[in-house]
Amino acid sequence: MKRFTDYYQYSPQQKHLLSKALNILALVEERAKRIYADQRAHKRIDYRGLIVISVPEGFSKAIEIYSGEMVTVLGRSLSQSGISLVCPDVIPQEEIFIKLPLNSPIHTWFSSRIVRRRKVLDDFWEYGVQFLARIDV
Repeated sequence: MKRFTDYYQYSPQQKHLLSKALNILALVEERAKRIYADQRAHKRIDYRGLIVISVPEGFSKAIEIYSGEMVTVLGRSLSQSGISLVCPDVIPQEEIFIKLPLNSPIHTWFSSRIVRRRKVLDDFWEYGVQFLARIDV
């Protein structure tokens, strides 16, 4: 049974609301840049791209990345230490795996920890995710 909604399965209404959610988050980010720019360890860049996450039932070892539920979500901003994700579902786990589309012949995954959850509108969640370790599979 699927627990999460894949980006490619969003309804037209969800796609419309996602656009609104991204606009709200962009305004919040602009304000945060002015306030927290000097406190952040790594510079953030705008990143609007699809990424794959694997959400295991319980945190798994790297060998078990592919045993978790795979779902495509939208990445919103990226830094050396983490990424912001937007999706319509609650991700209850703290530990997830993220596959980034890097220019590499092998799949590059990161074991990651969700460090921030916030609801945007009533339909989406934005997650701040910290990279813990790179895993080349």
